[in-house]
Order: sequence, then structure tokens, then C-alpha cells
Amino acid sequence: MDDRFRLIAAVAASQYGAVSTAQISAHDVSTSLRSKWERTGLIERLGPRSFAVVGSTPTFERALTSGRFDLEPHGVVAGRAGARLYGLDGFTVGDAEFLVPRAERHRTTTGLVCASGRPLRGDTIMVKVQNGAVHVDNATVTKADVAASNGVIHVIDSVILPKGI
Repeated sequence: MDDRFRLIAAVAASQYGAVSTAQISAHDVSTSLRSKWERTGLIERLGPRSFAVVGSTPTFERALTSGRFDLEPHGVVAGRAGARLYGLDGFTVGDAEFLVPRAERHRTTTGLVCASGRPLRGDTIMVKVQNGAVHVDNATVTKADVAASNGVIHVIDSVILPKGI
């Protein structure tokens, strides 16, 4: 086994089994060698810029780490998911939440890029980006950032009703 693979495996072990393409390249691994590792099953592609080392367990933390690699340096893991990923005490797992600046929203990850919001009534709504489209609960955002008298709104294609109505 190649010493470079051992180094990559050690890096991945400290990151829930995930490693980025930038980290692989930093250890002088060419794309052809990386492809060979992928073909032989030593690593598996998790997203556009992330891989898992063989034998690592597919956990919530690995998925978040992979998503962070796929979106870096333009996106960050946020909310309770980020707190759990970085080991802050008292936070339980929630949905993955990635914050990405508007100019960089064309970036993708194989995981779900989402956040949760709270309407006035206090119910929880789910905002997610999937396959390049933004969804709010079961509605799709058809036009974003429309100036309104009290701020900015996003136009959706259906009505969102509070649960129980």
C-alpha cells in the first residue's frame, strides 16, 4: 500500500472518514492515482470535492464534513448541525444546514443543503435546496429577492398552510 494513502487515511480518520480533493492533492496524489484508488475501492466519492476512505462508517458527521468540503471555501456548516460537528456540548442533531453566499449558490453537494425557519405562529418550516431549486415545505421558490415595502420576499408556487389546517 502506498505511503500517501496511509497519510490520506490518517487525515480522513480525524475527519469522520471524509477527505477533500484539496487534501488529497496536498499529499502529491495525482488525479490518475486518485482515480485508481477509487476504481480499486480504497476511496469512494461522496460529492464533487469529497471522498470517504474504505471502512469508514457513513455517519451524520461524515455527511456534514463531506458537504463542507463540497462547498468550501464558500459555504459553512451552521446551526445545530455545525455545533454537533464541532463538538459543542448540549446540541442535538438537527437537519444539515449549510450557509452559502448568494454569489456562490451554484455550488453543489450530494447532501441536502437546507435550513429551518420559523414563521410567526411558531411552527417549523423546512427550507431546502435540492437539484438547484429552492423549496419551502412543499412549495418551490419561483422568484427570489423581490423588493417589498417591508423587506425582501421570495415568490413560491403554492400556499403554505400551518399544520392542522
